[in-house]
Amino acid sequence: MKTKTFGNTVKSILLLIIISMPLIGGCSKNTSTDTPDPVTPEEPFYLRGVDISFLPEIESYGIKFYNNETEMDLINLIKSKGINTVRIRLWHTPADGHCGLKEVTQLASRVKTAGMKVWLDFHYSDSWADPQKQPIPEVWKNLSMDLLSDSVYAYTTRVIKTLINAGATPDYVQTGNEINAGFMWPAGKIESFNDPNQSNFTRLMKAATKATRAAVPTAKIILHYAGYDGAEQFFALAKKEGFTWDIQGLSYYPWWHGMSLGILENTMTDLNTLYKKPTIIAEASYPFTFGWNDATHNLVGEESQLMQGYAATEDGQANYLSRLMELCTKVGGSVRGVCYWAPEWVAFKGTSATDGSTWENQALFNFQNRALQGLDSLGSAK
Repeated sequence: MKTKTFGNTVKSILLLIIISMPLIGGCSKNTSTDTPDPVTPEEPFYLRGVDISFLPEIESYGIKFYNNETEMDLINLIKSKGINTVRIRLWHTPADGHCGLKEVTQLASRVKTAGMKVWLDFHYSDSWADPQKQPIPEVWKNLSMDLLSDSVYAYTTRVIKTLINAGATPDYVQTGNEINAGFMWPAGKIESFNDPNQSNFTRLMKAATKATRAAVPTAKIILHYAGYDGAEQFFALAKKEGFTWDIQGLSYYPWWHGMSLGILENTMTDLNTLYKKPTIIAEASYPFTFGWNDATHNLVGEESQLMQGYAATEDGQANYLSRLMELCTKVGGSVRGVCYWAPEWVAFKGTSATDGSTWENQALFNFQNRALQGLDSLGSAK
């Protein structure tokens, strides 16, 4: 702190006289036109999201969901809890039709009708795409890079225009799912951050993002990476290659990605600072029990998979989600928040099914399909 001196005082008086001279001379200015309006900071959007891509299949089995004892349409139920964004995965040509364009368009229309935002998740695959597998759609397998790039652009455009025409304009578009090692393998696969195949990955990504920008300029593009390990290198590569995106999205499952919320927070903060773009948790979940409600193996079921201080209980799940949202709020950015993955994936095929849900103990509904505290934690967070 500087100490005020006599010389500084004199300078202050002279400056005041100089500033006042136009007023003394009767030449006052019209402040209503010359004084700029104060700039109002952009209000952050607290994204309270869920990925309910299984919902159409689950509903086809006649499954009902409840808020306490009251049966409710799931979309209306989550809206009543404060959820404002729904993520929907899209597969190119799925074998059974689930997560295909027709089903996605219908689900997105329901979401828009309920007054929530639509987050479209392109997998650019006929089935699951993640860091371990990114299979190219069957119809694109033998295309040259020129034709593949053109196909990605045309397909992306067609999908988005289909949603727009259905009154379900996407607010967020995710161009690829957990693309740590590229996408549309083998064409767009990268083994490392200096892979010679990077040029193909870059070309395909630019086709996807360019098509998105042209088809729906208002949408925010999400670039999606799984975990915090390697995230800063990945986005540095994306910047170097000239990728276009608006939001960094990270998957975070402690049993797969690491048990440090501190590292997660630091990584998100660094990404915000480096790229002047918000970072959100694009996928998260947590168990409310180690119990099973069908005969399908669950992916999480051991104490070693849990975060310290958060038990596999209803309270533990709810408190964990509150902590994640607090972390995102602390990190800051124009968009802050968490998207919970598959909260509706209950044991919809029955208690004896061996091909049912691997996730029913991580849903946000209990084994009677009643909403859990975790849904309230997510929906009320800010």
